[in-house]
Amino acid sequence: MNHVWIFNGAGARTPSAVFKEKAEAEAWIMANKLTGMLTKYPVGVSVYQMGDPER
Repeated sequence: MNHVWIFNGAGARTPSAVFKEKAEAEAWIMANKLTGMLTKYPVGVSVYQMGDPER
């Protein structure tokens, strides 16, 4: 696994959950009738490096 899916609930200041698989995340979100943002993040790489690989 080289990435995770992080769910931030609407209005939340911190992530609500982390998942290995997108389908698992979507099922959990729907089962709990939540709204928010689901984002794919790399493991071991900062988001700054994603935008600028030379960092």
